[in-house]
Amino acid sequence: MYAVSTRGYHHGDLRRTLLESAIRVLEEEGSEALSLRALAKEAGVSPMAPYRHFAEKAALLAAISVHGFGLLRERLAAADREGPGGLIGQGVAYVLFAIEHPELFRLMFGRPPDWRESASEDLANRPDTVLGAFMKETRAAFPPDEVELAMLSLWSFAHGLASLIVDRRLDPFPSDVEALTREVTTYFARRFVGLPG
Repeated sequence: MYAVSTRGYHHGDLRRTLLESAIRVLEEEGSEALSLRALAKEAGVSPMAPYRHFAEKAALLAAISVHGFGLLRERLAAADREGPGGLIGQGVAYVLFAIEHPELFRLMFGRPPDWRESASEDLANRPDTVLGAFMKETRAAFPPDEVELAMLSLWSFAHGLASLIVDRRLDPFPSDVEALTREVTTYFARRFVGLPG
């Protein structure tokens, strides 16, 4: 999905080429391995060319995070279209996204405290959009005076389970994380939230 030709960049959208390369490096090697100069070399452009699109590494990380929130939003929207039990589907989709993109997930939700100062305003709005997908389903399932607390509870559950799996904190670690995710999410929804499974 994030593959970029090793023949380098020759025409078209340099920003997109750099971003796709950066996401691949992030997923394979982590954020510490990201370098605007290295990305320029891979794309076959001058070392200064990336700086026309990303003023610094923090701006690149912000752009990657925005992209990640967009992907997550799409996953939650797809789960929402599955019909009844949308909150369960969204919870599962949230955790599976983290499992499939662990480094991207860590970047999106684990930014250093000073990162927001360098990030775009667009980035600050993306989590709200993702949470908006949870909120839509929550409003349909809970009384108005419970919506905010219910949404926070559901998001905390999904994020906590995702973090436990991504950081391999479960012992023993499950052989089928997707099956465990569906089982635990359904149990939580039935037992603690009172949703139909």
